Order: sequence, then structure tokens, then C-alpha cells
Amino acid sequence: RLEATQYFKCAQETSVHPNQIGFSHVFTMTNEIGFELIYPENCKEISEDLKPEEFRKRINDINNALQILLSRSGADDDSVDEQSQEVECRPTNASKERLKYAGIFIHLLSPQFTHYPDIDIRLRICVALCRMLTIFCPINPFENASNCQSVIGDLLRFLNECILNITKLHSKQDVNYPRLHTILYTCCKLDVFTWCRLLDDGDKVLLETLKTIFTLMRNLKIWAWSDEGVVQNFVLETLVTLMHQTTHLLSDEIVLFLLKFLIEPAKSTQPHQHLLAKDLILRMAPQIEYPIQLLLQNSLVKSDQTTTNTNESDGEVLDHDHEPLGEHTYILIYALHTLQESLVTPILPCVGLKLKSLIPRERKRAFRLLTRIFSEPNSTLHQTDPELWTAFLSRFNDIDVQIRSFCIQMVPLLLKNSEIPKLQIFDCLKTSAIDRSDAVRLLALKTVASLMREAKDDSIDNFFELIHNRSRDKSLTIRKEALAELASFYKRCLLSGKLDHERMTIALNATLHMYYQPSTEDKIAVERLFKSCIIPYNLDTRQRVQSLFLCYQLADSASIKSIQELLKMQFAAATLIRDAMAIILDNHGKKLVGESSKEMMERIHKISLLLPKSEKSIDSLKRFFNTLHTDNVLRTSLSQLLHPRCPSHQSAQCLRDILKRISRPPPSAVGSTAHSTPAADTVYEHTVKLLLERCASVLFDEAFGQELLTQLVVSRETLDSSTESGVSPAVPATPSLAHIELTRGLRILLALSVYHKETLPADDVLTHLQSVLASVPSNTMPEVLANTKTDEDPPTPTELSLQIICCMLGGGPIYGTRDAGGSGIVMEQHLDPDSLRASLTAESNKKATQSTIKNTSKVHGPGLYSGSASQLYEEALVILPWLKSFCTTGMTSDCPPLIPETAPPELKSPAAATATAINSRKRGAASVPSGIRKKKVPVKEKEATELKKNEEVEAAI
Repeated sequence: RLEATQYFKCAQETSVHPNQIGFSHVFTMTNEIGFELIYPENCKEISEDLKPEEFRKRINDINNALQILLSRSGADDDSVDEQSQEVECRPTNASKERLKYAGIFIHLLSPQFTHYPDIDIRLRICVALCRMLTIFCPINPFENASNCQSVIGDLLRFLNECILNITKLHSKQDVNYPRLHTILYTCCKLDVFTWCRLLDDGDKVLLETLKTIFTLMRNLKIWAWSDEGVVQNFVLETLVTLMHQTTHLLSDEIVLFLLKFLIEPAKSTQPHQHLLAKDLILRMAPQIEYPIQLLLQNSLVKSDQTTTNTNESDGEVLDHDHEPLGEHTYILIYALHTLQESLVTPILPCVGLKLKSLIPRERKRAFRLLTRIFSEPNSTLHQTDPELWTAFLSRFNDIDVQIRSFCIQMVPLLLKNSEIPKLQIFDCLKTSAIDRSDAVRLLALKTVASLMREAKDDSIDNFFELIHNRSRDKSLTIRKEALAELASFYKRCLLSGKLDHERMTIALNATLHMYYQPSTEDKIAVERLFKSCIIPYNLDTRQRVQSLFLCYQLADSASIKSIQELLKMQFAAATLIRDAMAIILDNHGKKLVGESSKEMMERIHKISLLLPKSEKSIDSLKRFFNTLHTDNVLRTSLSQLLHPRCPSHQSAQCLRDILKRISRPPPSAVGSTAHSTPAADTVYEHTVKLLLERCASVLFDEAFGQELLTQLVVSRETLDSSTESGVSPAVPATPSLAHIELTRGLRILLALSVYHKETLPADDVLTHLQSVLASVPSNTMPEVLANTKTDEDPPTPTELSLQIICCMLGGGPIYGTRDAGGSGIVMEQHLDPDSLRASLTAESNKKATQSTIKNTSKVHGPGLYSGSASQLYEEALVILPWLKSFCTTGMTSDCPPLIPETAPPELKSPAAATATAINSRKRGAASVPSGIRKKKVPVKEKEATELKKNEEVEAAI
């Protein structure tokens, strides 16, 4: 017999195209294999010799005849039932009657028709084939034929080719839409594609069919004949039936084709295909899970070999056909796990082994996958597989630094699962926080900080303690990060109004204690945090004052001393820059030469001591002061910034203006910096920024001083009235509490009177201090007796008040020249304690009190007191006895002043006597035995001393 395949082979061997073979040959072939070429009623025969118009007319006649035949049998292929998707195939009365069109079916599958140039004619031929398939249903007339492989293979390929034309549709009004709809709907309804199970190369045809159907889903919105969901379910049912009947044909290529739609980029760019693939895998899970698991396991096993070969290839192109999944293995495992856990459960032990791979990249990829799996909501994998969980946590101690860092990065994602044992994760973070690598410790600290910001109040303790411990790290970067987080926590509590006094106290003291570090970077970090978090400079005046009160309430003695050192450093920096500015103003419009240049370089060297890497900062400082010498706008802004009475908001604005000015110099100054590099410009801007931050007073101004004194007076009156009336406020106002509040307020006033006395209202301060002195009992004694062995000797309110008065009158350890009301102490003396002590001793021996007062009055204009002379005299009558008693006899008869063992030979001035008396009450004077303070002074000697010093004080006044 001449079979169909032999027929086409014969045509090729004789070098004759099938289109050149006559119609009689085709009729003979169909007759020989058992099918006659019978046309429907009133239809003419079809051949390749027909013109296109005639061909189209005759094929239309055949379609119309077949449609009429289907209508008579009750199987209308063009009718779409949207409510039912059941396949309804009604066989005709006789098998012979059903199969009489098999001959013309094979005839239309001839290459001269399936490869016809006109797409419209090919679609009409395909419609005729689909209608004949409906007539044959449920019988496949070619299943047992000798040419089954050829006919079915050609049919399925031709159907796929025609169906793909759906992707070219632009709307349902396209002329080809009805024919394409008929083809697709008939193929799905009759399950024609299941015939690929009869082919030897059925897996290839099945893959081609799947590709065709998934391609159609791209423009489902255009060709869907009903609701998109209904049509998608219709197609899904077709694919499920197809996969059920072709399970033996599932190959790795088919599984890979389905899996690629579960991950990116198909997941985002092709949502319909992604949804169809996901639903299909779920419906086919029992049949498809084993091929999937086998494919994934083989990929995991071969991944180590691939990575090793890649490292050893030296740039050679490798053949990755043995690992078809490539880099997507772990991503697919996670996608399948989220789809259905049973699909990848047998693979997880293999993933656990990858955690111990010799290749760091494989360990990292396995850790990332397990992190995503463990972090799934309500995941209990850590309970069902404890060995895998233990192996997972062991990676926090991996030998590779990058993997340890990556493990820390995954912690926030891991903690999204509420079922995860958080204590074990926190233990891993604690281990990472003391890692030998600075980068790992820093990353662990940042991670803990972010977790603490998101944590609830009941789970914040562990995070806070870890951050507090890292504030003493040996690495400067880690210390700064820890301090910044502690200060941020303090600020959040401060602004929210929910004061957590215990943690705020720890955060405040830890931050301020860092000012004792020898590193300049640490001091600068503390100064920044003090102005931005502890007392935020952007708050209004009232809130800043309240923040300062709270700071002094929570701070310990060491922290208070660090605040004083901070203010002292700020005052010293401002004084040095004012000195440099004075030299520039004295030589305005002239070049600095000779002594002026020498003095300027001395000031620059002193200022460089305030900056980190002082030797390298000298060049930037030279550039800054050179610019300051020629730029009037910059000089004006700096003068406003350094003015003692500059408002806080104006100081902040001047600081921003200066930084903006130096980052964008005027055109006249561009030429002088044309040779500088971007790196040098960055260093220059950073240096100037640090310098201005250290000297700018953005917290304290006259409004602050007035508000501070107002709140002190109100607080004192409230406590006094509560104590006298016996009414219990929110916090019981006991005498000890009133004493503590009074002492704290006087401490704040003392700190400001030393370094910011211009901001305090002098008249009101004297009035307040007078009321304090008048209200303190005469028998008040310090809380710690003089004969105790402890170093603590807390100051009394009277002592603090008198120290404030001394500072307001021009005394006190103020930096700067004597003409500015200071004591003449310079920067180097602060850096060298011995030099500072020698300077203070030499200053106390000078008898220049009167000239200093005169010069001070010249600089500041009006004196301390703005009232009349009679009013000043009345105030002096109250204050002077206290000063006299303080300088001569001590605070009380029970606590006399310390008598030096060796008196100085020369007579001290009143100012020196005052300083000596104050210094004699320094806390914990180790050189003086405890019994000296209780030694009784002879009456005659005491009276003589009092008389002598009284004369000196009166002469000074």
C-alpha cells in the first residue's frame, strides 16, 4: 500500500512538488488506504490548480455544508455555551456515515493546503477540519490506521499553527476572529490535543501545544468570548485533561516550561500565564510533583560542580545544558513552597546539606532560601525539622565574613514570622555584636537599632541593653552609631511625652560619658547629639528649657561635669575664632604680613587642636580664613554667629548660610580655588562644618535665659507653697525634693553664668539669688559631713548662689581675654591641666581688680545692674555680708573654710581671695586630712582675719 508518508516521500524523490501531483493520485491514495474522497452534498472538488477566489468559494461551500450537517445532528460548533463547558459530542446514527468524510479530511491535510500562502484560506481549511472532527467525535478514525503517526502529527501541528494567529488579533471585530474562535473552541471541547499520546514524539508535540496555549493567554482580554475568568477556567480544564492523559510524556523540558511562569519576570509581566501555570501545577500535583522533585534535586547536586567548573574555567564558555535550571533553582523551590509545601518537602534536607557546602556562594543561597521559608507567616518548619533549624542558625558563625553579614541582614525578614523563637535569633545577634570583624559588629548594631525602633515596649529591653553595651566598643564608628541610636531613643521619648526615665537615664549618661574619651571625634559626636537630641535646637524656647531641666534631672555628676566641659569647649572655640576675626578686621583690606601673619598662624594652630586630624586641617583652615578676609558676606554671617547675644534661630540660620556660602563660593572667589580638587573641596567643607558646629551657640540666647529664670522662679514658688500648705501634688513636695529642685536649678544657672552670662537677665538673676539666700536657714549643712571619708561634698544652695554672683560679677573660670570679662585662660591651658593651674595661681596674685572692672564696663557698656545707684546700694547691703561670710568664715560655723598649711607670702587681692575660698571647698580634697575641717580657729585670730579681709572687700567695692 502507498501510505501517506510514502506518498510525500515519493513526491520528493521524483523531484515533484506535492502541489504538482494530480487530484487523481490523491483519490487513488485515499481509496487504497480505505477512505474514499467524498465531498458533502452540492460541493465541488478541491485541487491546488484552483484560483484563490474559486478556492475560497469552494471551501466556503464545504464549510457551509458541514455546518448544516452539524446543525441537523445537534452539534453546532459555533455555538458557545457560557454556562457549561461540558464536551457534548453526539455520534451520528451509523459509523460508516460518520467516517465517510475521512478521505476529504486527509485530502485537506495535504501540504499543498496546509501551507497555502493565503492565511485566510488556511484558516477556512482549518475550520473545515474542526467541523469534520466534530462529526467524527467521539471516534478517532485514524487511531488504528497505518499512517496514524503522520496524520495525527500533521493535524496537531497545523492546529497549533492556526491557533497562534489569535495573538495577532486586535479586537473581536477582526474578520478572522470567528474562524479562530471556532478552531480554538472546537479543539478544547473535543480534547483533540490529547491525541499526542499516540505519537512517538508526543512529548515534543505536547510541549508545542502547551507553548501555544500559554502564548494565547497574553492577550486573553482581546479574544475572550466571555468573562476572562470563565475562559481561563475553560482553558485550564482543557490542559488538566491533556496532562492527565499524557503523564507518561512529561519531560524535563515540559516541567521547566511550566515552572518558569512561577518566578520573575513572568510572574509580573504575564499575570494570566502565571495564574494558569500555578493552577495547573496545583491540579496536577500528584502526577507532576515527582518530576519536579527529581529535577530540583539533580540541579542542587550539580550546582557545586558547576560553580567549581566556573571558577576553574579561566574565562572559557561552559556548557550548562546539564543544569537546565541554572541560577533559578532556589527561587523555584521557594515559589513551589509557597504554592504547596508538599511539592518541595523532600528537597529541604538537600538544601540543609547545601548550608555546609564548601562553596560560600552556595551556603549563602541556601541560607537566603531557608530564611524566606522560615519567615513565612505561621510557618512551623523550625518545629517539624529542628535539625534544619539548627543548621540554619549555625551560619551566623560562618567562617566567611560576607555570609555572617548576610545572616544579620536577613534577621528582620526572619522575625516577620511570629512563631519563630525570637530569643534564639537574639542570641545570634548578641554573638554577632561581639564579632571580631568591625563590619559585622556595625551591621549587627544597625540591625538591632532598626528592630528596637519597631519593637513594642515589652520587647525593647534586650535590644536596648545590646546597644548600650556597644557604646564602649573599640571602634569609633560603632561607638558613634551606638551613641546616635541611644540619643535618638532619648529624643523620641522626649518628644512623645512618654518618658521612660530608667532607659532615658541610661541613654543620657552613656552619651555624655563619652565626652571623657580622648578622641576628638568622640567629643564632636557628643556635642552634636547634645544639640540635636538631648536638647534639640529646633524646639521652641520653652521646650528647650524643659529639655535642659530634664537633662539635669536625669544626669549623674559625671554627666553634669561633661556638660560643663562641653560648654567650656564651645566657649573656647568661639573665643579663638573671635581672636582670629579681630586680626582680620584690624587688617581689613590689607595683606597679613609680619606680626599679623604670625599671630594669625598661631590662632590657626590653636583652632586646629579643636578638630580631628589637626595637622591635616590646617590647610583647610588657612583657606577658610583667607576666604573670610576677602568675602564680606561670609565675614558678616560669621560675626553674627559669634555674637554673644545672637538669637538661637538666627545662629542656626547663619550656620546654614556659611556652609552654603563655602560650598558655592561667589564668582570672585572661584579663581582662587580653581586649582582645588573635588576631594579637597569636600575635606574643606567638612572641616569648616565641624569648626562651626563646635563654636556655634544654637541653644542659649537671651530668650532662653529669661524663660529659664521664669521657670526656676515658678518651680521654686510652687514647691514652697506645696510644702507650706501640706498639699500633696502629683509628686510629693517634701523638703528634700524642694532642696533637690533648687540645687538643680542653681547648677543650671551656674553653668550658664560661667559661659553664657550674656544670655541671663542680670537684674532678675540677682533678685532670684537674693530670695534664695534669704530663704536658706543659717544652720544649713551639706548632706555629706566634712569628716567623712568619701570624696563627695555636694554644694549647698548658698554656695551655688554665691558662685553665680561671682561669675556674674566677672569672675569664674571663663576663657578669653580679661578685657572680655574672662580670666585670661587660653586654649593650651585647658589642654594642659598643669598650665591651667599655674595660670590660675599667677592670676590670683595680681592686683588688677579695678582695671579689669573698668575694661569690662567699657566692653559691655552698662554694668551688671541696670537700676539706680541707691537700688544697687540696697542690693549690695544684702549680698555683701553673704560674700564676706563665704570668703572668711565658710558657710556655717560647723563647716569653716579650709586653712592652707602654708600661706602665700604676698597679700592676695579680693578676687584672688574669693577664688581661693571657692577652690578651698573643692569636692574631696585629698591633701587635707578630714579632721582639719573641724579644727576650731582661735577667736582673736579669726576676728583679725575677718577684719582684714573685710577691709579688702570694701576697698574692692
